[in-house]
Amino acid sequence: MKKVLLAYDGLPGSETAIDGLQFAGLQEKSEIRVMTVADVWVPPDSVKNAPQLPMLPPPARVHAREEAMKALLKARDISIQGAEQIKSRFPQWRVTHVARTGSPAWMIVDEAHHWPADLVIVGTHGHSKLHRFFLGSVSQKVAAEVDCSVRLVRGLVQKQGGLRVVLAVDGSDHSLAAVEEVVARSWPGDATFEIVTVIDSYWLTANAVPGFSTQDGGGNGDSEWISRMAMAHGETLRNRGFKTEVHILEGDPKGRVISWAETAKADCLFLGAQGMETRSIHTLGTFANAMASRAHCTVEIIRAQKPVPPNHEASAVQSEN
Repeated sequence: MKKVLLAYDGLPGSETAIDGLQFAGLQEKSEIRVMTVADVWVPPDSVKNAPQLPMLPPPARVHAREEAMKALLKARDISIQGAEQIKSRFPQWRVTHVARTGSPAWMIVDEAHHWPADLVIVGTHGHSKLHRFFLGSVSQKVAAEVDCSVRLVRGLVQKQGGLRVVLAVDGSDHSLAAVEEVVARSWPGDATFEIVTVIDSYWLTANAVPGFSTQDGGGNGDSEWISRMAMAHGETLRNRGFKTEVHILEGDPKGRVISWAETAKADCLFLGAQGMETRSIHTLGTFANAMASRAHCTVEIIRAQKPVPPNHEASAVQSEN
């Protein structure tokens, strides 16, 4: 069962994230947790901490705690609202809700790690060129810091025809994980998948180093291996019954993929969190970072592996079904 954490604040961006669930290909046996974060700090309870405090806190401290608890209760109500929306649309899913206080981005990252989530879904500002350039601070931090896959929802391209998904591949472990994730999802029959890979000088140079390539048969230092890799991924999707096209481009990968996805009117762009230039689990590659910031459509960034979290005791400020 896939565990999905959806950040929800009741604003248009998070409403779009809920709307987009029907196009995410999630399996019927998914577990969705709707999370709302009140961006406040809750001062310690003066009664509970009385033995440690020689003097009662000033009225301002008491007032601050009261206001913070009101914000937490409001966040809980918002999370319930989001959970009820999802339940009504997707009765086959298990849906829970949770509210926490603190910095929204870090609380989402913390919840994703300790729950633990397989995928985090976050709404972004929108899909205008200006909004795409300035990725929201919460979305940006979550994409960079979360240790699982993340889906950044920018809304849907209004067009005729079925769902169109672009899958950017480069032969890295994370790229292979993105292919495997797409294959594992449940997509509508009229969906079209476009595998896109871009040949650039860095990739050819890196692939020429013995042992650097993650694919069998790599290391020849030319575009033939890249073409075989892309075609093999295309065959994997076709064997699953997906209508698939393979495109091998040349130039700067960031600009070429973004341009291709926009021209193709893609609804979603899948890619690995890292290319062959990065190795740390917690690092977001430069290509993934560019796609997250500049792509016109929803972007799903797949991480190849996720560390197992230690035992985690739920915070007292959480509420859940």
